Parts: sequence; structure tokens; C-alpha cells
Amino acid sequence: GLKWISKPSNQKFGNVGSTVHITWHYDCNQKFVVSTLIYDNRQIAQRLPATHKYIPIKNNMDAHFSVIGGSNVTMIIFDVEKEKSGSYCCEVICIGEPSEKACTMLFIYALPRINYLTSHLYGTQGDSITLRCNASGHPAPNYTWIHKDTNRTMANFSVTSFNITGKESGGEYCCHVSNGFGEVNNCTSLKVI
Repeated sequence: GLKWISKPSNQKFGNVGSTVHITWHYDCNQKFVVSTLIYDNRQIAQRLPATHKYIPIKNNMDAHFSVIGGSNVTMIIFDVEKEKSGSYCCEVICIGEPSEKACTMLFIYALPRINYLTSHLYGTQGDSITLRCNASGHPAPNYTWIHKDTNRTMANFSVTSFNITGKESGGEYCCHVSNGFGEVNNCTSLKVI
């Protein structure tokens, strides 16, 4: 009967732009095997009896996918995009036995990146100051503004405003963004004159 020698974990993570490998290794103890690689219920490639490799299924296999191997098969996803998140399965039928499927859920993430930060500011007592920090990432990042001089959290969103109360309002203000896969900081300063 069918024996899984190795299969992917239930969940797999990949960074946007990287190359992801998903490997299944099975043994049918007989030569007649039909195996299908499936991405989100779409058949990508198939291995038929007495063949040693997978043949792409027309229209479903795009340039991002490559398949190597037979009973020890690896699906390679090049330059992965977050749209390639989803379920990846290898379904195996040892002829005369019920089919078995081994799947993994692939989640593609993007590390957070700060794309814009308010540049250094000057102000006097009573002035209203707005600090802006725009970041990208998948999942969407969380923001924290910190007044570095006092180590005080100012806000937990991308934009914060406050009034200058005196010289102590001056100093470095840092935007910290994180999304569970990575984090990044960038700082700006306020000079009170």
C-alpha cells in the first residue's frame, strides 16, 4: 500500500520574492501510481502510471511553478507573490486502493518596510505637530510612535498629532512597525525653538 516517507508540515511560510520548495515523498510498493499536484483545488501537474515525472496540466501551470522528481517530488514556486498563498496538495492513488492526499497551507508574508516618515521638524511652544509614518507589509503592520527621550509611547497608529508644551516636547520620535514576521524602526526629530 501507500507509504508517505515525508510530507510537508501543515503550515509553511514564505517571504514575498523568495523561492519556496514544497516536497512530498511517497512509495506505492508497486509501479502503477497516479499522482496529482493540486494548488487551491486546481490540478497543476500529474504523474501517470509507468512514468517517472510529472507533466504540467495545460492552462493551470503558470511560469511561477516548476515540478521536479517522481515519487520524491518537489514543487518549486519562484519569485513568490502573496497571491500564491493557499493550499498545496499531493494526491496519490496506488492503483486498486483509495486515494490519499497530503497538504500544506502556504502563507506568503512581506516584511514590514517604512516607505515614508515625516522629516525633521522645528516648532515653538503651542505649535501643533503631526508625525506621519507609512509602512507596507503583509499582513499589514502595526504602528507604535515612541518619544525616545522619555521612552513614552505616543500613539499606536501611523499618524499622531500633539501640541508642543515646552522644550521637553523636543527630541527624537521613532516609528516602530511590526507584523509578526519582522519589525523595523525609523526616527525623526523635533527641535523646539
